[in-house]
Amino acid sequence: MRPSVRYSAPGFLQRSLNELKRSSHIVLSQEGIKGATTPYELFKFAQPGSIDDCKIMGDADLGGFSTSSLDYSPRNEREPSHARFHGNISVKLPTNRPNLHRSGYAGWRTLDQKATLFGRSFWDIDPYRYLALRVKSDGRKYFVNLQTDSIVHTDIHQHRLLVRRPGQWETVYIKWHEFVRTNYGQIVEPQSEMLREKVKSIGTFNHSANPRQMTRFLTPAKIGLLSLITLYHENVVPTAASIPLLSFVIGQILAPHSTSPESIESFEATDFSSLGSFQEVTASHASVKPGRTIWDLLLDKLWEINSFDGLHVFFDNLARLMIPTRERQLEDEENGIQPLPTGRTRLSKMSPLGVFVRRAQLEFMRTQFHDSMALWHNFTQFRQPTLHTWAKRHPQADKTYFDINLNGLDFEIAGSPAKAAYGVNTRSMTPDSRNDFVSTDDVEKLLEFQIEVMQRTGARVPIPVKGKLQSLVRNSPTPPSVSHYMTFLDSWRSGDYPSSFDHLHRYFDYTMHNKDRTFYQYALLNLAILQAEFGCFTEAVAAMHETISTARENKDMGCLNFSLSWLYHFSKTHPQGFLSFDEENVLGPERDALNFLRVKAKETGMFSLWSTSLLGEGESIASAFENILRSSHLNISKGVENIIGSQLLVHTSIWSRLGVACLSLAFCETFQDVYWDQSPLDDQLKLTCRLANLFAVRGQPEKAILLMNSIDAESLRTLKTYQYWTVHAALLKLKRELRKGNLDACDHLLTQLRSQPLSDRDICFEVMLLEIELLTKRRSLSDALSMTETYATEIGKQNADIYHQIKILIFKASLLKQCGQIEKGFSAAVRAARIAWRARLLPLLWEASCAIADILLALSEFEGAAKIVAAVMPHLLEGEDGYAAGTGFSILADAQVGLAGRLLPGSTRRKEHLTQALEYLDRGFYEFTQVEDTARQREMVAKKATLLRVVGETILATDCAARYLALKG
Repeated sequence: MRPSVRYSAPGFLQRSLNELKRSSHIVLSQEGIKGATTPYELFKFAQPGSIDDCKIMGDADLGGFSTSSLDYSPRNEREPSHARFHGNISVKLPTNRPNLHRSGYAGWRTLDQKATLFGRSFWDIDPYRYLALRVKSDGRKYFVNLQTDSIVHTDIHQHRLLVRRPGQWETVYIKWHEFVRTNYGQIVEPQSEMLREKVKSIGTFNHSANPRQMTRFLTPAKIGLLSLITLYHENVVPTAASIPLLSFVIGQILAPHSTSPESIESFEATDFSSLGSFQEVTASHASVKPGRTIWDLLLDKLWEINSFDGLHVFFDNLARLMIPTRERQLEDEENGIQPLPTGRTRLSKMSPLGVFVRRAQLEFMRTQFHDSMALWHNFTQFRQPTLHTWAKRHPQADKTYFDINLNGLDFEIAGSPAKAAYGVNTRSMTPDSRNDFVSTDDVEKLLEFQIEVMQRTGARVPIPVKGKLQSLVRNSPTPPSVSHYMTFLDSWRSGDYPSSFDHLHRYFDYTMHNKDRTFYQYALLNLAILQAEFGCFTEAVAAMHETISTARENKDMGCLNFSLSWLYHFSKTHPQGFLSFDEENVLGPERDALNFLRVKAKETGMFSLWSTSLLGEGESIASAFENILRSSHLNISKGVENIIGSQLLVHTSIWSRLGVACLSLAFCETFQDVYWDQSPLDDQLKLTCRLANLFAVRGQPEKAILLMNSIDAESLRTLKTYQYWTVHAALLKLKRELRKGNLDACDHLLTQLRSQPLSDRDICFEVMLLEIELLTKRRSLSDALSMTETYATEIGKQNADIYHQIKILIFKASLLKQCGQIEKGFSAAVRAARIAWRARLLPLLWEASCAIADILLALSEFEGAAKIVAAVMPHLLEGEDGYAAGTGFSILADAQVGLAGRLLPGSTRRKEHLTQALEYLDRGFYEFTQVEDTARQREMVAKKATLLRVVGETILATDCAARYLALKG
């Protein structure tokens, strides 16, 4: 076996030998037990070749204009051998890189350790407590970077390079536990311990920022929050006020939740430039000090920061709010620092307050000088309106008290220190812009909140909110990537496919800095949903299949379960998208798919998916109600509020199909009165349309139209919502005009409906039925029958909803009867009744029974027809369907007339039958009047006039004839 040239090189052998010596020294000296006794030299610029083991980094790698060099300087009489890092920092952005929003940084680091005979080489610094650097600084703000072999390979541990003598050589010591974990320049929470056994590289860097840009984290309002936390730490807040105070602080430092009482109105009232919200929370609570409220103590705390140096002292003292680590306690004992007095509340570093305090202190430490001055200047403006209130208890305060360094100085003359330092007249300390008091962190929280609202409700960004967010994003130094996602959602909801597609790509391009596939499945998931929304069903299914494969590869169970659930429900609503795919390869049979989704949702704690899966199960009425109860128990026990609306919609559908309209209406009203605000916009719209349809069926068309028009314009800004609302409003108008007999208006409305993208199969079916009914009214019976046959064949192939199959059979039976094919019509009606009974679709069973009775009338089977309708009539009235009830009364009247015709004139039974027929005609007329069916009203009046003439009531018959003419006119 011959060794390769690379591994037989002197460098490799020398590194392996050095590693062997070091490891042997650790074992022989027992450093693992006793600890390190000698320094461990990580890197030294001892030779000119040391520069080759370093790498220069900067914004020039991305097209920026900063320049930097690392040059070797040999040893001389005054200085040891060293490397000189120098260059020029430029914050100018390249014009050909629109995706680059941040520039102005440069640095260097050592190259990763090369391999040895013992494997990949790292620096093991675990036995040591400090990092020592011998430096001569120019006084700028530099940072020390350490990179370890951690799981997230883009994590870097940073610390400020704090020098005391700029321009002179000095040794800077940095404790390992003081390094801060960052990722792409942002502090990462939670902070994890550095992997000290595997340090890959070390280096320094310097960055600059545009002083006109928005701050990254710290704002004057956050200083106010830190002051409140300090008061809580000092135990001056009584127990009764602790919960309101902590709730306010937590609500400010954590991202708002879309299901909280805060809504768009509360966002519009958000004011980052005022202490008004602080006063509202604290002014009504007394402190432990007699006669002083928490608001008074907060003002004292804020006005104690009376200089730029006082601001530094304030942030330096924040460390004393935390529970000290053991290393910190040992260090304080060695330095003779006394612990804080007992009776003070300490913060854990992993608590929300502790994380906020630590990050605020670290961010201030990382802040450039001009940014710190800008923060101080904004803080004085933020605090200045409270000077009058605070001065009531402190008479010594004057108009220059905001900065103690101005005391005794004449600031009214030109060139005064106040004007030179602050650039404004101290009499009017007002902010130049509201955006001066907003940080990038605040903008990201607001964007995340708005995105959560949009995803939960399905709405667009309100126009006033959109303008404010765009203004904040424009002033952000680095526009958050979530702004592209918010724009994607807004464009998607508005129906702008090109813009939504473009911003979706932008979001994932800017989010996925590294080249792994960790978030790739979410990009595909959003792409699939987007394509499905715009009717590209085949492409959507293909993208979702790839999403499932990628989620399985990355073991992302949440994304996988959601994708499978979406694919299942999509296959039920849009089966045409699966024509070129075999969905059972992914989902399996329907029952197995639902069981799989339910089990996986239960395992991963995805309660919304679990509840939705339960609502999708049920092969019978009993099992459907059982699963609804299980879903309800899950929603209540797990606090899943956004699914309750869908659950109530399922309730209303079941009761409607069972023919119990009063319970269906009751559940609709419960949804509207109790769960409206917690439900998505889609569920709200479905409820509104369903409730309007119930009112129209019950004979309250004006109330139905009023309800449809009550939907606010903001909700209708979403394209899908607007289309759904438009279609249902047109259907209500079409049904009403069809009943009234305005056939030309019906043609116009049908033309409008055909131009709409009708992707919902139920809506398509209803439009088809209304078109058949229109052809029937125009007496185009052959065309209507042909359309019925065609659609019956199609739904038979597609395995459509059983409701559609029964309904089309009933229509077919009625058309066959009108065409004179009575036997075929009777067969179709009986078949429809049999299927409806098996499926327990009771309203369709009553309708099919009426169709059978109507055919029996044509066969002169009057007694049988009367018995059938009399049996189902109570159920028709219970269903509160005016047209069905009117049809039943009409059939009963015809049956009574037919029975009377078989009896001798003048007989008592004949008169009873005719009297009963007149009563049924009156009741039928009432029902048809409620639903505004003028044709059937005229039919009832004409029949009544004829019967009245038969019984000898000529005057009443004349009145009915006049009423008939009035209805016809």
